[in-house]
Amino acid sequence: MLSKRCTGCGEVKGYSEFQKGKRYVGGVKSTCKACIKERSRIRYERDRERILIVAKAWKDKHPDKCKAYVRKRRAEHSDEVKAWQRDYSARYPEIYRMASRKWQRANPEQVKANIKARKARLKGAPIVDFTSDQWAALKQQYDFRCAYCGERKELTQDHVVPLSQGGAHTMTNIVPACGSCNSRKSARTPAQAEMSIM
Repeated sequence: MLSKRCTGCGEVKGYSEFQKGKRYVGGVKSTCKACIKERSRIRYERDRERILIVAKAWKDKHPDKCKAYVRKRRAEHSDEVKAWQRDYSARYPEIYRMASRKWQRANPEQVKANIKARKARLKGAPIVDFTSDQWAALKQQYDFRCAYCGERKELTQDHVVPLSQGGAHTMTNIVPACGSCNSRKSARTPAQAEMSIM
């Protein structure tokens, strides 16, 4: 196994203990990961306030980039994120509850979408990817009218092919429907219920 002496701690370590660096001998940096991590920790403790101010300013200026980065990291490390969330909620239950309530109050449409997605998964839907943004776009596409009767009433999500018949919880299988039309159609397809989509 290839090894190298770290210029930080002076220990000889395998290449896997170093970060990649094309400009360095052997294609890895001269300081090991542990030393870099320790230097970063010391720097953060020393300049914590300034670092947080700079980081917040960047986040405020680039909210879309931040969200994309967080989504990417969560997708790449979903098991680690879930483990961290479980551990955090167990250690700080009151803080976690307060943060959850605050987020739920600020994102009511996302809360509804999450509940519907969970129910769809429990019913065995093959695809569960319908979002609150897609629901808003779908309602606008139908001019905020029921897809069956065409009236402007409070709209609910109707699965064209019901979940009980193997339908998916996805954009192409959902239409906005008023409560009465959704109840009338029930767990049937439009053809089975002798209804048509406008």
